[in-house]
Amino acid sequence: MSPLHPITTTRLAAALLALAAPLALVAACSAPNNQATQELAGTVYLYIGLSPDYLANQTQDEHIRSLLGRFIKDFRLIHPRVGVQLLFFPEEEVQGEVTRRNRTGLGPDLMLVNGSSAMAMHLAGQTRTVPVPEAISFQVEPAMLNSFRSGKGLTALPVFSQPQVACYDRKQIKEAPKTLEALLKVSAQGAPIGLPLEPVDLYWTAGGFGATAALAHLLQPQGASAPWQELTPADHAGLLRWLNWLDQAGGQQRVNFYGSTDDLLSGLEKGDLAWIACRSRHLVRLRREMGSRLGVSPLPSGPEGTASPIARLRVWAFGRDSSPEQRRISQALAEFSVNPLVQRAATLSSDDALPVNRFVDVPVTSSRVLAALQKGMAQSEAYNLFNVNLLEGDPRESILRDVLTSMIFGAADGPQSSAILIRRLSQRP
Repeated sequence: MSPLHPITTTRLAAALLALAAPLALVAACSAPNNQATQELAGTVYLYIGLSPDYLANQTQDEHIRSLLGRFIKDFRLIHPRVGVQLLFFPEEEVQGEVTRRNRTGLGPDLMLVNGSSAMAMHLAGQTRTVPVPEAISFQVEPAMLNSFRSGKGLTALPVFSQPQVACYDRKQIKEAPKTLEALLKVSAQGAPIGLPLEPVDLYWTAGGFGATAALAHLLQPQGASAPWQELTPADHAGLLRWLNWLDQAGGQQRVNFYGSTDDLLSGLEKGDLAWIACRSRHLVRLRREMGSRLGVSPLPSGPEGTASPIARLRVWAFGRDSSPEQRRISQALAEFSVNPLVQRAATLSSDDALPVNRFVDVPVTSSRVLAALQKGMAQSEAYNLFNVNLLEGDPRESILRDVLTSMIFGAADGPQSSAILIRRLSQRP
């Protein structure tokens, strides 16, 4: 997927074969009484998990419904006897809804959710492992699959990614800052900067100070069997550099931290903020509200490395109680979504997400937005930050948020916060 990795002859051959597959299916579909046309028949129930900003914004809600509608329409060109019922829920409510409906035998056949939600549902026994053919899994970026491998199958199948980038007001900032030092200079010159308090959205700043190794160590999965090991001196130094910078940023007059993503987005839309970190899924809303004022760029680097954004993966999770035919349909639909032609079409039509198929070339030369998204994804790949150990509702995320909030609002300085963070996160269950 990354333009930094040239496609070898083998990969090119695989890409050409994959590109030929949907064309062959469409051709087969046009023939009367073709067996492929009759192969799948039935109705599947598809749950869609939506983030709060989708639910609060009609433009984004209409956008995702339109994309899903086109995707299902294309799938039904090949399998016209298949019906798909869509049900939309807030992302944080999907797991509870699945639990409730599974008790009545009416659980979903397929779910489109965040990767972390899929991992949590699998750990709770609410989803099943699927033996995805190697011809399909081979097309997906290997790093994206690591969290979902289980035995000989996958607990979820990635379908597209949502990188984190910088969004800014072109009327207030003529050129996007490329470094964290430049970002604070822009603020000192009068441009109001908005930063998030949520650890998963603030994590991108850690890479610039060499703090990701320390955080990855402190955020090991709860109950890890390996004995606790002390941080190295280099880890301590990186963590302290990061916390000192956040403390310094919190003291800037025109740098403000927000606990709500919607407040950050609204501030940029209204012109109250000049620069924020945003996710690709926010671009539809921001583009509609800001028009040509919206600028999109990669996140700035720091003195010790590039930005380290956590990339959100949207994945298919597979229902546990489906009938054999519904399982076949669900898997066929999920595999169809990974097809290169489908992935490329979705990327070009949405301009707010990236394909997971590594053989799809993203047209970065013709779109500054896609170029920024691709750079954001490359930053995540460099740190392998896909669905990192923090899950929604994880108590360690609350600990990290509490410590950062206390420091940013003056209750502790960088060294004190470093000691508190290490002490609290090193307590193993």
